[in-house]
Amino acid sequence: MVKKVFLDRYEIIETLGRGGSAEVFKAFDRKMRRIVAIKRLDAFSKSAARAVREAQAVASLDHPNVVSIFDLAKDRRYHYLVMEYIDGVTLSSILEAKPRLSVEESLVIGIKVAEALGVAHSQNIVHRDIKPENIMITKDGNLKVADFGIAHVASSTMTHEGDVLGTFAYMSPEQARGGRIDARTDIFSLGVVLYRMLSGESPFAASSPGAMIFKILNTEPEPLSYLNSAVSPTLDELVNTALAKGRTKRVQTISDLEDGLLRCRLTLEPADEILKPLYAMISRTPDVVQEIPGRAFSLSGSVKTRVHDLIKSRKGLFDRTFIALLTSISFSYVLSKSVFYTPGMTKAIPFIVFVAVWLFPRIGLLASLALLALPLADIALVLPLFLFIAAAVYGLSFFLVSPFPTVYSLLAPYMASFGFGFVFPIMTGYFWNPVQAFVIGALGGLAMEISDLCTRNSIRYMSVPNKQTLAQILGGDINPFQSVQAMIQPFIHNPLLLLQPLFWGAIAALVAILVRRKSLQKDIIGFIVSASLLLVGQAALLSNYKSSVAAFDRLMQTFGASFIILVGILLILPRTPEEADEAHFEPVEEANNEMIVG
Repeated sequence: MVKKVFLDRYEIIETLGRGGSAEVFKAFDRKMRRIVAIKRLDAFSKSAARAVREAQAVASLDHPNVVSIFDLAKDRRYHYLVMEYIDGVTLSSILEAKPRLSVEESLVIGIKVAEALGVAHSQNIVHRDIKPENIMITKDGNLKVADFGIAHVASSTMTHEGDVLGTFAYMSPEQARGGRIDARTDIFSLGVVLYRMLSGESPFAASSPGAMIFKILNTEPEPLSYLNSAVSPTLDELVNTALAKGRTKRVQTISDLEDGLLRCRLTLEPADEILKPLYAMISRTPDVVQEIPGRAFSLSGSVKTRVHDLIKSRKGLFDRTFIALLTSISFSYVLSKSVFYTPGMTKAIPFIVFVAVWLFPRIGLLASLALLALPLADIALVLPLFLFIAAAVYGLSFFLVSPFPTVYSLLAPYMASFGFGFVFPIMTGYFWNPVQAFVIGALGGLAMEISDLCTRNSIRYMSVPNKQTLAQILGGDINPFQSVQAMIQPFIHNPLLLLQPLFWGAIAALVAILVRRKSLQKDIIGFIVSASLLLVGQAALLSNYKSSVAAFDRLMQTFGASFIILVGILLILPRTPEEADEAHFEPVEEANNEMIVG
């Protein structure tokens, strides 16, 4: 077999990757007798001129934490960028296996990246694409910053204001606006990486690029010390300052950020000794957790690890399926109460809704609401008007929130129907921060009450009588004013109906404060405290109506069933990985885990 050779010197071993107009190869340099990486770019592509210009500047960087560039050559069709070949793993692969690193691991990585950027900034070079994929840990515990492919040279005229280059999740506000960038852009991006390593979460996570850009420009991330109690106030403030929206309020130089990180270190352990276990962890990961056709995960590992890996690797798929399934079930129930559609259409519409929402969650949800307009008009002509107003408000909210939490609130009526409604406010607090938990918990309580007002002769957990359902009240030819009056009348006659959703929201917020997903023992205590307060509060609401003994018996049965389910869920759900055997890595045989970036 004839081997492919570039420039009569580089013998190609394998293709490592492709992207856009570039390909990356592993090759053997016949002249220097070493393995190299070669990025081949189409000479006629728009990005080639920029890549060549910036590579010439980056080639002058000589630092152990920067991927070295050995040569730059071209022929009639291609430019060839010959680089150091890295035997290592990316920080992104480490974060997939261990979403949250220890404080010391995060500090060492941040310091090493800052050292590499310090050298670049001293020569007026801005990386502007700092992200976990471009940070590599080698077998011997060294760190390399790679891919200066969209780096910006201060004197260069090839990148102008209005160009938006970089990766959305790690992009600075000035990048997002297409404005002028400088070294402080890299400081912001490194701040995002630090936040991601220390918290296990992206500070500007969103369901779409547009929503992510909105957050980068307008919202402040949650304090690190709230998400990770091991983060000191000094480190929390340092990262928060690195993430300042305005450049003048941000950490001003990369050396300032490096000095701040150094002051936060708790030990004098050498950096390579801290980073080596991270490489070792990934070198053995493929044999532990991997996708196998027809199976969710491998047979090895604990149940908690499997659950965590499944959720992390398939979160987008899970979110879509959950939203689509819950929406289609709700449609099926509502349509079953109407005689407007034929039986065949009543069966087909939920399936159509499921497919539409699964493929296009936001548009599908809004479009599906139109299918409810005609059945609602069959009940009362004014109801479609309220539906379209609600749909407009709901559609506008998509610019700020994901569809997932809004649809999640619909779970409350179903949980109550199956006899474990108290699971809803407590589990809401487990998954969201206090503010979000309060809003979603209150919406869930309100959804349950509205469902009961429409279908039952009493409101669950309070025994408030409901002599006439909303469907009967709204039926007939009444004007919008009378309809509004009819819908709010139950809440005017029984003000405690408004108190129960607020109470559920408060319990959800309390759970979010008490439960940190780190220690099973502490989380169980938090669940017990919150559940006890929920029981006491619901009993107090129930007693206001001088309810019968049977009503209190039903309350205790619901509470008992809910608490058993809650404890079972808590035992299965993984703790936030700060943790799991953090520094205990067994010696492993050397693995061929060679990777290259570029």
